Amino acid sequence: MYDIGSYVQWDVNVRGKTYKRAGEVLALVPMGKDPRKYVPTNYVLHIRGKPRNTISYLIKIPGLKTLYWPPLESLLPLPMVDWELLYSQQIYMKPRKLEGIDQSDREVLKSLCLLLGDKYYENVKMITIPAWGKRFYFKTVRKLECIYKIEEFISAIRG
Repeated sequence: MYDIGSYVQWDVNVRGKTYKRAGEVLALVPMGKDPRKYVPTNYVLHIRGKPRNTISYLIKIPGLKTLYWPPLESLLPLPMVDWELLYSQQIYMKPRKLEGIDQSDREVLKSLCLLLGDKYYENVKMITIPAWGKRFYFKTVRKLECIYKIEEFISAIRG
């Protein structure tokens, strides 16, 4: 187990290349819990998948507002001696399609879901919020992503 404030490292594979990552443990996510409920204000977590069957951690890389949620088995302790060297050598990867695009509408929707405790499902084109019975579709114009269509549907969660 790692303490909040501990420094850790892990490897991540992106587009066939392996990169070293280093960061500070910001939050502990209990086994089986949704990590989005543990994201502090002013941070963002982009995830795919379901809650994990082990404890896990949200990791902050200094200078970024995006948190990482690496699998527990990939984490290794990072001695303070190595921290600065590894941190300075990190290469940040952004999705090619979304680079430089203002996604404020998307982030506001996700933050509202977290605040209300509602689950959402996200992909590049839309966010679906079953508890609201709505799908929000996005369109990008001049590097600004906006909601352009809201679709209602019947959801078992909504009742």
